[in-house]
Amino acid sequence: MTTDTPGVDLDAIRRIEQAATDGPWTLTDHPNDQTLHITADTGDDDGPALIAVLPIHPDDEPDLVRADGALIARSRTDLPALLDIAEAARYVVGAQPCVEGECEHAQEADENAPDDTPCPLLETRYATAGDAIERDELRAEMELYRDAVLHMLALAPDEYRQSITAARASGSSEGYAKNNGRAEMIRVFATGLAERAGLPVADWEQIKRGIPADGVYRAEAVNR
Repeated sequence: MTTDTPGVDLDAIRRIEQAATDGPWTLTDHPNDQTLHITADTGDDDGPALIAVLPIHPDDEPDLVRADGALIARSRTDLPALLDIAEAARYVVGAQPCVEGECEHAQEADENAPDDTPCPLLETRYATAGDAIERDELRAEMELYRDAVLHMLALAPDEYRQSITAARASGSSEGYAKNNGRAEMIRVFATGLAERAGLPVADWEQIKRGIPADGVYRAEAVNR
C-alpha cells in the first residue's frame, strides 16, 4: 500500500494546487490604502489578476502582514516543488517475497510462527526522496543498457552469418581460422548476453545450415 504522512492528503493538495491560478504570484505594497496585493501575471490585456488583498490595520505589525503575504505568494511556486518531493518520498509497504520464493525461514526461527509470517531475512526500509530520485535515474540508465543489448542481439545473427560465410569462402587456412574464430566469438558473446538478460537465444545451427558450404550464394534455377 502507498503511505502518506499521517493527516496529509497529498492528492487533495495537488488537486487544489492545480485548480489555482497559475504562478508565479507577486506581492506588492500599496502604501496609499495600507494594503498588500498578491497578483498573477496571466498575460491578459487588463493587467495582472488580483489573487488577494491583505489590509494592514493600524494595530497590525506591518512586517508580520508582509511576511504572511510573502508566504502566500511564494507558496504558488514552492508548493508544486514540495509536492514533487513529497510524492517522490512516498513508500510502498506490502508483502515482500523471499529471494528463495516460498520459504519457511520464519518457521525455522520460530516453530510457532503463522504460515503467513513475512520472511525475517527481509528488511523493509522507507525510501527518502533522494532514494526515489536515484532509483528513477538508475531505471533510466537500465533502459539505455537494455536498448543497447537488444540492438547488439539484433545485429549478432547477421554478423555471425557474414563471418561464417567469409570463413567458408576464404581461400586460405589463415582466413578461415580468422573469420571462423570471429563467428565463434560472436556466438558465445551473444548467447551469454541473451541468457543473462532472459532473452531468446539465436538458433546458430540453423543460421549455419543456411550458408553454402563454399560460402558462395548462387541464384537458384527457376522452373518455368
